[in-house]
Amino acid sequence: APDNSLKKQLIKKYRLLNDSILVTRKDKSLPFDAPGNLRIVCDTKMTLIIMSFLHIMGGHYGINTLARLFSSMYRTEGSVVGFAKIVALGCKACRLHRPVFKKTVPLGRIPFPSEPGHTWHMDYVVWKQETTHKGKKLAAALNIVDLYSNLLISHLTPDQSAETTIKCLKATFSTMPAPLKIVSDNGPGLCINKKVATFLKSKGVQNITTITPYNSQGNKSERIHKILRETMRLVAETFQRKSIFDM
Repeated sequence: APDNSLKKQLIKKYRLLNDSILVTRKDKSLPFDAPGNLRIVCDTKMTLIIMSFLHIMGGHYGINTLARLFSSMYRTEGSVVGFAKIVALGCKACRLHRPVFKKTVPLGRIPFPSEPGHTWHMDYVVWKQETTHKGKKLAAALNIVDLYSNLLISHLTPDQSAETTIKCLKATFSTMPAPLKIVSDNGPGLCINKKVATFLKSKGVQNITTITPYNSQGNKSERIHKILRETMRLVAETFQRKSIFDM
């Protein structure tokens, strides 16, 4: 329609680009051509489609990241976070959004390290009994997490014995220096085992065994296990892998 037939309020609020794209302004005090001020106007269907593409192409963004990214380029009626919840929670491939753990976790007895390579946390994540990879049966994975940098070192293992733990530690120590401390739970193949404790002592590593269920480092290790499982399932489904270990 000609400009003189449109209401002045509409002309101030919207523009039509290329005769097809309706845009508005983020900051009404700035002109339309101000850098970063344009926002593409979307209806409900267009919002869900765009968010779905952003979610998948961005590596399955979570709710808050997806809402923030969408708001940086688009404008829609209603709650942006509400649309982001529909997309993220409805994604069968990831299901990465989890409720916030509202309990206050007390500080653990393991001080937070001041530098990387100071304190590691070590624990086994157990697979299903029928899990195999390249013809080999896999019972678990030994996960080692640096408490300062969150560096994850994971070894696929056929069992959770002390001999297997020592073998994995030798392989790790051959590529990087041994830490000052290693924290683990009271699993029979970990630091509580005399063979493992003797090996760590020979390397100058102080081993600490903790059984506190709400220890902050213990929660961190379990969180790593959960994220690792979900990530492997996500990659297997997204890229149609026959095995979760084919990354």
